[in-house]
Parts: sequence; structure tokens; C-alpha cells
Amino acid sequence: MSDTSYNIYVSAGSFDSPFFEFYIDASGTQELTPANTLYLDTSYIFHRLDDNTSHPFYISDVSYGEPSTQNITLSGDGSYNDGIIGSETFTLEFTGLDVSGPLYYYCTNHSSMVNAFSLVLNTPDIVAPTITSISPTLNATDIFTNTTLDFFFNETVVDGSGGIIIYDASDNTIIQTIDGSDPQVNIFDNQVSVSLSTDLSYSTSFYVNIDAGAFQDSAGNDFAGLDSSTLDTGMRFTTETPDIVAPTITSISPTLNATDIFTNTTLDFFFSETVVDGSGGITIYDASDNTIIQTIDGSDPQVSIFDNQVSVSLSTDLSYSTSFYVNIDAGAFQDSAGNDFAGLDSSTPDTGMRFTTEPPDIVAPTITSFSPTLNATDILTNTNLDFFFSETVVDGSGGITIYDASDNTIIQTIDGSDPQVNIFDNQVSVSLSTDLSYNTSFYVNIDAGAFQDRAGNDFAGLDSSIPDTGMRFTTEIDSTIPFITDILPILNAIDVSANTNLEFTFSEDVVESSGNILIYDASDNTLLQTIDVSSSDVTISGSQVTVDPPIDLSYSTSFYVNIDASAFQDLRGNAFGGLDSSGSDTGMRFTVQEEPDIIAPTVTSILPILNATDISINSNLEFLFSEDVSGVVDKNIFIYDASDTLLQTIDVSSANVTISGSQVVINPSTDFPFNTLLYVNIDTGAFQDGAGNDFAGLDSSSNTGMRFTTELDVTFPTLVRFLPRLNRIIPINANLVFTFSEDVVDGSGNIMLYRSSDDSLMHAIDVSSSSVTIENRQVTVNPSIDLSYNTSFYVNIDAGAFQDLRGNQFSGLISSSPDTGMRFTTFPDITIPVITSISPLLNDTNVPLNASLTITLSEDVLPISGNIFIRKIPDNTLIHRFDVTGPYVTTTGNQVVINPPTDFSYNTSMYVNIDSDTFQDLRGNRFIGLNSSSPNTGIRFTTLPDTTIPTITSFTPILNATDISVNTNLEFTLSEDVLPVSGNIVIHRSSNNIIIQVIDVTSENVSVSGTQVVVTLDRDLPYGLPLYVNIDAGAFQDLRGNPFAGLDSAIPETGIRFTTIEPEGDPDIIQPTITGISPVLNATDVQVNTQLRFAFSEQPILDVNGNIVIHRSSDNAVIQRFDVTGPNVNISGKQVVVTLPTYLPPNTSVYVNIGANALLDSAGNNFPGLNSSTPNTGMRFTTIDPATTRQFEIIRFCQDRKCQQTIDYNRLKTGGNDPTVSRAMRFSQYVRGNKASR
Repeated sequence: MSDTSYNIYVSAGSFDSPFFEFYIDASGTQELTPANTLYLDTSYIFHRLDDNTSHPFYISDVSYGEPSTQNITLSGDGSYNDGIIGSETFTLEFTGLDVSGPLYYYCTNHSSMVNAFSLVLNTPDIVAPTITSISPTLNATDIFTNTTLDFFFNETVVDGSGGIIIYDASDNTIIQTIDGSDPQVNIFDNQVSVSLSTDLSYSTSFYVNIDAGAFQDSAGNDFAGLDSSTLDTGMRFTTETPDIVAPTITSISPTLNATDIFTNTTLDFFFSETVVDGSGGITIYDASDNTIIQTIDGSDPQVSIFDNQVSVSLSTDLSYSTSFYVNIDAGAFQDSAGNDFAGLDSSTPDTGMRFTTEPPDIVAPTITSFSPTLNATDILTNTNLDFFFSETVVDGSGGITIYDASDNTIIQTIDGSDPQVNIFDNQVSVSLSTDLSYNTSFYVNIDAGAFQDRAGNDFAGLDSSIPDTGMRFTTEIDSTIPFITDILPILNAIDVSANTNLEFTFSEDVVESSGNILIYDASDNTLLQTIDVSSSDVTISGSQVTVDPPIDLSYSTSFYVNIDASAFQDLRGNAFGGLDSSGSDTGMRFTVQEEPDIIAPTVTSILPILNATDISINSNLEFLFSEDVSGVVDKNIFIYDASDTLLQTIDVSSANVTISGSQVVINPSTDFPFNTLLYVNIDTGAFQDGAGNDFAGLDSSSNTGMRFTTELDVTFPTLVRFLPRLNRIIPINANLVFTFSEDVVDGSGNIMLYRSSDDSLMHAIDVSSSSVTIENRQVTVNPSIDLSYNTSFYVNIDAGAFQDLRGNQFSGLISSSPDTGMRFTTFPDITIPVITSISPLLNDTNVPLNASLTITLSEDVLPISGNIFIRKIPDNTLIHRFDVTGPYVTTTGNQVVINPPTDFSYNTSMYVNIDSDTFQDLRGNRFIGLNSSSPNTGIRFTTLPDTTIPTITSFTPILNATDISVNTNLEFTLSEDVLPVSGNIVIHRSSNNIIIQVIDVTSENVSVSGTQVVVTLDRDLPYGLPLYVNIDAGAFQDLRGNPFAGLDSAIPETGIRFTTIEPEGDPDIIQPTITGISPVLNATDVQVNTQLRFAFSEQPILDVNGNIVIHRSSDNAVIQRFDVTGPNVNISGKQVVVTLPTYLPPNTSVYVNIGANALLDSAGNNFPGLNSSTPNTGMRFTTIDPATTRQFEIIRFCQDRKCQQTIDYNRLKTGGNDPTVSRAMRFSQYVRGNKASR
């Protein structure tokens, strides 16, 4: 009974209708809920609510009259006869009452006015769970950033609806929100442990809130929530300061300058704190020459880390007698906060880890002692062989061999690696495979190399074959009589088989001697059987004696067995002392089993009986057997319907099957289907009696066994739970969940959501639509659109909208009245709009220059005030600033489009920032802004590279212009800024494509400014000629390196074509002619480096399309050829002078040709050329031999009245044209006063 008593206020009603109502308040406004329900574990104090009503009342377990049981107790002022009068009270208590029937209360003055009330076993739990303790505790400091949040409640809880919210205490910013149903939230009874989504910030204060209803107890009472927003309340804590201290080494092994270190030593480093591997390794150097010996990465399996200890196993053994030092890379290890170890540098003597290894071991191990000692006697037959060596040994290759000393027969060979050989430092202990023979001499040999020391030096072996050497010994004499160590049947065994054998195990091998085995009836010591040990009924195998009595023993009888002394003896003739089992609890005494049960159990009755009808769907199946039974593992009971469909398989060893003696009760895993004919089969052998006789099984597939029909389903489905619960506050996108009393399917009708304020229908959802999901008993409604913020709703469901699997219809849900059904209010909109997508995408490239920027937010927004900034990366130069209310920013719904007034620059990286509070949603929640200044955040993009080649957009002279000045400039305007690169501008004569001028674009004649190119001509153009201009491809390029494609004006009506102005007076149509040459025709003795001079009738203009060619006269071979526009041709007035690039051959006749059109006059009349190939025409001459000429170069240098004069005398060699080949004569004349030497 509960320790709490509840006050109940009783209203007797009117005189004509004195039905009592129970209230829990003295004003009579709060009726007991559920109505007229009391609880067996609670006591109640009854008060009269209306003193003016004089009806006394009774509470009883019979319909009228005093209680028939003493388990209803009244105490206090009231009585059965008078009830409660005036302000009197009485207390009602129940103790051990049978509640299978109703209780009654009634008016004593109106016996016909009786009303029943319910009595429930336990008081419902209506107390919400509360938090009793938390971790971190209130105002805790130095909390780990990855801490778990633990909440301890006063009772067991489960998750409800809602979450845990972590706030930054400095500005109330939400840091994390974790739903109570997330895997991060673990619930163990009354403890809720919350793992964080991400680590918290260092040195920051936080507080934690929990939504009301996020957890609830098993009775469904919601936790009221946790509000820690006020200082010194709830869960508030401050995280640890960041760990910025790097780990350091506190000790090492080997220690600094240690010596005699093992070559396979482990390197141990002890740090100031726990470490993990980072990036880098451990390097071992030879200290003599700094050679790297081994490098081991910190993540290798050779490196073991235990908290603050790092142990490094070497890849290979180090060299003997060698000094080493060890370095560790910076960052090879780090602490749990990620602080890198600074590294270890041991390269300097007396620092870090430096050590010297041991000298090499070249001494083989030797035996210093052994046991048994040489020529020892009386040694146990199971002795160990122990060998003590001069140093620690390990097993090598070979073994230990034991010989019979009498004939050198090998008795045992034991390999040194066998488990029988145990090595402890310098001791080798050998356990024998089998015991040795008694009174026998043995010697022991050990193979060379069977053991070796740690350096690999092999043991030389042990040879004991020669008397008085090595390990030789003699075993003890056998004087022990054999005795029994084990028997079967064991002493006082019961249920022994009547045909059992008698088994005796002796302490050693035995043979038969002389005597008998005697079997007695233990009840009266009657001798039943005598068996001679030499008979075929007795079998001896080593130490085992088996007796097969010739006659089976009697059932249900006790026996004992005696054996004569000396019936057996060991192999040395020691006689067995005999067995006497006549005394109680000694020797071999046993009882033979009862005569076996061979009758199988059968079913004698069943429930439901054969062909029973209207059987409850949750009925158990009961079978009564003819005897006690037990279940057999892996055997089953099968439940089928009339169509032979298997509905359930129940393992007889499962918890669904209860066996009590001969009764088997089966509780099916699930309820049966309604109105269905079922039958039950049971596996053969599913049950067996105590003797192991199997039940034959049950086959009910025909009209036999257990067959029955279940009840009709007439129960309509009801709602047992729904979410959200009554009057809760929920998110706008919450689902509505309805749990029914049974599985349902959709029927016909709608789920309707009304606005509570005016009963307006907001949503009507057809139960057959995709918005409604049915899974067994649960119906989930996902409205197609989110609900309105901060709005109260109630939900009605049409009758017949759902039905159970038998077609029984749901009666519907009406929630239109306050505090009934499903009524809830949506959360107010406090969610700030956030960016959900952007265009261009983050780090997008090749963005068009005229691209608009599109920002999509999580909800509809309106522009308020502020700016959007576009800045250049990486120097943050401002490119654009847009007012969000200006003409370049368009806001439509949840989308903001920025359309810059000018195109972006090519191949430019930019980022976009947006002021905070520039936009707000329809509820006034402000957008927090966008900061894209950090890499890989926000809106950052790069425009496409400039791949457009520059083109000419205009030029002067225009196409087909006439009367153009002969000294005109050529002007070109291109589509973008350009630079000169490499190539020529070429002016052609239109009539014959002859080149008039070639101008290099990099020369001073070409001026480039932005998109403008101005060409100043080298010389005036010819008068009155049609001309056209070509420009080489690649002669110019834009600022991005895109080359100009060139200009080809050769085709009429294209490019730059124009005609120069006519000259004044008659046009000049006379070609220029040569009026004089040098060397003159047929000149001789011409120097090999002579210049060629031509005098013309008028000043000529060089053409770019001609050559001057010098031929050898004898065979017309070309000796030299050069372009008239090259550096060797110079025009001065009417004279053309040609300087030869190399000397002509000596004593050679040559002639000179000039190509037609190589020269022009100012009117464009071309020189017809010079052809000197015919003798006595043009320019023909013969060179002289340079050897016949001398050249002097005198150099005089004087200083301090001393002078040196050098005269170079060169005589050019004949037979060649290389002026660098010469022979020289040098002499000096020194002048000092008036003396000279030569």
C-alpha cells in the first residue's frame, strides 16, 4: 500500500439522483481522472462536499450492504450505517482484495441507486522525471572540449520529443542542437549521456538547455526541461584552455653515453605527457662518420606507444663495439592536442641519445654442471635432466638422446625445440617423454649446436658414451607393489547398466598371477559370480584390467566386488595386495538400474479440444501427457492454417514452451488470426520421458489431433497514443504520428488540420495519399507543406478513415474541444535565413564575364539595408559595391540575384561579402551576413581566361581610299589592347604583288598605344600606285597573350588597299638606269675586299624582293648572294654601295647580277636589273693576289721616357679567301737616348 493518502471529495447529487461523483478538490470542479477509479495500493480520505445533502453512502464489494470481505476497511468519523454526515470524514483502505469483480458505492436511503466503480491494482505514475545530478557540474571549469554531457534522473527515462541545445554563454549563440533520438544520445536506465557532434571551443563558457518533453518516464510523463540560460542555474561550464605545450623527453634508455649495450636493444623514450605518432621517424647514425644505419617511421609496427612511453624495436641488430646516436624528426610524435614534439638531435657529443654497443661474443657456451650427476644411482624413473651452462642459451638445431648403457640402444630422442625442453637463462631442463626402466644404466648425449648462446655461438655438444664421462646414471630398483588408482563403476554408483564391464586402473602395468574376482550381492553378502583372472573374461592392457562378467547382473540390485591378493603382479613380480569392498563406502560398490522404461509418452488431453470454435486469438495451447516429459532441443511445434500455410514455428526449448511435470503449455509468439481454422503439429521426439523414450509426435493435418477455429474480430481499432501530445509546441515540419490498438490499413476519409483560433480548415489530407504512411499499428502523416509558424492547430480524423485487418472501422478523432484529442501549437519562427545554394559555385572557374550572382536562401526574404561587396583576390581590391535595395540587386522569394552593371575582368579571382542584417525573412529574422574572405568559404570564383584573339576594328587609309599621301602613316585600331611581338608589316604593289616596304613591328617606326597601332613609313611610297598592306600572324598579341591572326589584303576588296596621290605634272614612267659602276667593266687587280658601287639615273628605292649575286666567270658558280634590303647594301643619293660580307677569292674573274625589280624609283618604276653574264657587259672584274701587297700597322707606346713601337706586317696567303689566315712578321724597336737595337 502506498504511504500516501489522497483526499477525495464526494458529491451525493440531488435527492432524486443521488449518484456520487468523486472530486480531488474541495470546490468540486476537478473530477477524479479517470472517472470513478480508485487504486488498490492507495488509501483515500473521503470528505463530504455538500453538507446540505444528507445522503450517507456506502462502499462495498457487494451490490448492496456491508462488505462481504474484511479487506475493505473504513476508519474515521464515518460508518457504514451513517456514511459521512456534515464535516465528518472516513478513510477507505484496501488490503489483498480480489479485484476480479466490481466494487460499489450507493446511497443508504435509496437502495436501488447503486453505482459501480473500478479498482485498479496500481496508482498511475503521474509524476514527471527530474534531474538529480549532472556532469559537468554547475560552473565547472577546465572541461574537456570533447566532454560527454551526463544527466542523472530520479527514475528510468526514454527519449521523447525534443533535444539538447548547447549555447555560447557569452552571446547565447546556438553551438549544437542534438535531438534526443539521435545515436549521440545514449540512455541507460536513469542516465542520459550525450556525445557532442563536434568538439567545443577552448576557454569558452557554455550552457545547456533541454527541451520539455525531450525525455519521459515509462508512464509517459514528460521531463519539464532544463533551462540553464540564467547564471548559476542548470548546466553551465567553461572548457579547458588550449594545450599549446609541446611534449618533451624526460628520460631515455639507453642512457646518454651508455656502453656495453646489446646489439638488439630496444630504444625507449619517456615523454612529459601521453603522445601519439605524428609525421616523421627515428634515425640511427654511426657516430664515427654520421652514416645513417636505420630509419624507422613513427607509424611503423616497430614503434610501440604506451601512454607517454615510446619503444622502438630495431629493424636489424646493430654492429658490435660501435658508437651510435639517435635523432627523432620534429613532429614524429605529438600530444593529444596536436602539439608536435620538437625532435631530438643527438649529433653533438654528450647530447641526446648516444651509446656504444657491446663487443662481439665469440666464446661458445659450456656445461658447468648437470643433474643427475655422473654415475649417480637410484635415480627416479621420471627424473628430469638438468644442464647448467656457462651463460644464457637458446635452442639451436639438434637434440638430446638417451641411451641404454648396456647395449647403446636409443631409448628417447628429444629435439631441443620440443615443449619438453624448458630453457631458463643458463638452465636447460628436459622432461622425459616416458618414464625410464627401473634398475637400468643410461647415458645422455647432446648434439653439437643443439643450444647456442645469444650471440649464436654453438654449444660443442655432450658425449657421454665413454664410461665415467658426461651424464651417466642408474635408475632406482622397483620395489613398489601395484595398487588400484581408478575403478568403473565408481564407488556407490547407481543406475549402472546390468551388462556393465568392471574396469580397474592400476598404478603401473600388471599381468595376471593367480586368484579370482568375486561379485557379491550387497544385501546379504551372497557370492554371485567367481571369475578366474586367467579366464577369457579378464582382459589386461598395460595398467588397465577389464572384467566382462559372464552373466548380466540383476536389475535394482546392489553389488560389491572383491579381488584376491596376488591375483595380479607388476612386471617386476611385485604382487597386488587385493581388493576388499565388503565394508560400506569402500572399494567397488554399485547399484544396477531399474528395469528400463521403454514406453513412449502419449498425449492424454488437449486444450483447445478437437474442432473447438470461438477460441481467443491469444489462447495458450495445452497438452497433458501420460507421464512427465522434457523438451528436446531443435525440435518444434508448428501452427498451420486450413490452407496448410505455416504461421508459427516454436522451438520446444524456447521460453514460449512451459513444461511442468506431464503438462506442456505453449504461449504462441504472436496472436492467432481472427476467424481462422488452425491445426497444430508436433515433431516426433519433441518431448521424451525420463527414460529417453521419444513422443511419437502429433499430426493434426486431417480431422485429428488439435484443430480449432479462432473467434471473430469485432473490436474496432482505437488510438492508444499520438504525437505530438496534447497541447505541445512542435516544429512546423513535424510529422503527426498515431498509434492504434492494432494493425490498421487505410479506409476512406481525411485527416484534417484546423486552425484553433477560428476553426479554419488549413489542410485536408486523404488517407490514401502519399503523405500518409501506415506501418502495422502506426500511422505517420507528413503534411505536403510545412505548417505556419506560431499557430495553434487541432486535428480531426474522419470515422472510417482507417480500419483493422478485419474491416472494423476506426470511429474517428474529434479534437475541436479544448484539451481533447490532438491539439498543438507550432514553434514561433526564430530561425534566421541561411544560404542554401550559390551560383557561381564555391571555387568555380571559367565564370562568364557577364555572369549574374544568384544566392538561394532557406526561406523567402526581403531586402532591408546594407551592401554586397565584390572584392579581388588576393589583394582585396573593391571591384563592386551594391546596395541591396538598389537596381542591381533583385530579390524574389528566397532568391537574390546580383546583376553587375559592367562585365568582370578576364581570369580574375573574386569573393563576395554581404553585410549582416541586409535581408530578413517574413518573420523579421535577420540574415547574419556572408564573409567569403577566407579560402574555401562563401562565394569565391574565378572568371574565364581571355582566349579571344585581337582583331582590327578600323584602319586608315580606309579600304580603296585614293589620293593618299606618299608619306602617309598607317593606323590600325584593334578590338583590345595589344603589344608588338614579332613579325612585319609589308606594303605590296597591287598590280604585281611586288614588296614596296617591310617594317618590323618592334622597330621605332611602329607605335603601339592601347588598342591603337600607328606605323610611320621608312620612306615615301611611290606616287600614283595602288598598294595593299599585309601584317604577319602573331605580329601583335593582347595582354593575355592571344596572338593577332594577321592581315591579308591581297584579295581585292579586303583589308587595307589604297592608291597614292598622282605626282604633279606628267607621270614618271621612266625606269631608273645605271650610269656608272666601280670596279669598271673588265677591271683587273681588284682588291678581294673591294666595295661595289652603282650610280643611277635617279635616286632608287630598295625593294625587298631582290638579290645581288656575284658569280665566278669560269663556271658561273655563285660566290656570294645577299638581299638588297640587308645591311651590306646602302643607298646614298643616286648611288648604291655594296660592302662584301666576305673577301672574294684572289686571282679570280667574277661578274655581278642584280635582280629585276630589286630597285624602284619614287614613282614605282622598277629597275630592269643588271645581267653581266655575257662577256664585256655589266660589271665584270678580276681580283688580285693579296700576297703581292703589304699592310702595315704601327703602334707606338711611350712611358717614363721609354718607348715601344710595334710594326705588324701581314702578307695575305694566296689560294684562299679567309682574311684571318696570315703569316706575320713582328719586330720591335726600342729607343733609349740615341741608342737603338734591332
